Amino acid sequence: MKKLYTILVLMVAYSQGHATLHIITVSDNQYTPATLNAECGDTVKWIWESGNHTTWSTSVPAGASLWTESINSFDTTYSYQVNQAGTYDYYCYLHPMMTGSIVVSCPNGLASQSDNFSSLIYPNPFKNNLTIETPDATLISIYTITGEKIKTIFTQGQAKTEINTRDIIPGMYLCSILKEGVLIGRRKLLKH
Repeated sequence: MKKLYTILVLMVAYSQGHATLHIITVSDNQYTPATLNAECGDTVKWIWESGNHTTWSTSVPAGASLWTESINSFDTTYSYQVNQAGTYDYYCYLHPMMTGSIVVSCPNGLASQSDNFSSLIYPNPFKNNLTIETPDATLISIYTITGEKIKTIFTQGQAKTEINTRDIIPGMYLCSILKEGVLIGRRKLLKH
């Protein structure tokens, strides 16, 4: 039990220490990119390029903070750290058709819904290929035992996902299966 706890602590520390900065440019009545995928702990930074705009949240996941910020020649940037899994929708108050979304997942298991899901992972132990069958997944991530993410697979609605694992060295790995940004399952994997 102590080993599992230590591994989870290391995974959380690693993920928080390796957060990503995502840039959204604001110009020509649009946010670029309009939809952004991020992970818990990442920072999103809006950067002004032209015009007079705002970034106002319209909906955020439970536990996340709302924001209302100007983005213009006087207030050229705004940064927001995403810490909850789910979708963050926002728009420009001055140009209501100017909208954006941030889709956040927490693959390290900080936000977890349930491990009661139907999935099949085979072969396990595996060599050069791994197949994951789950009708619920939208994202599959594979981590080393120390918490380093080595593969991310967007399932795009496919119930069966085949993963080429030739580039993975032999050892033990952790697999996180997410549905719409929420962890729905974890599995231990062994590569021969």
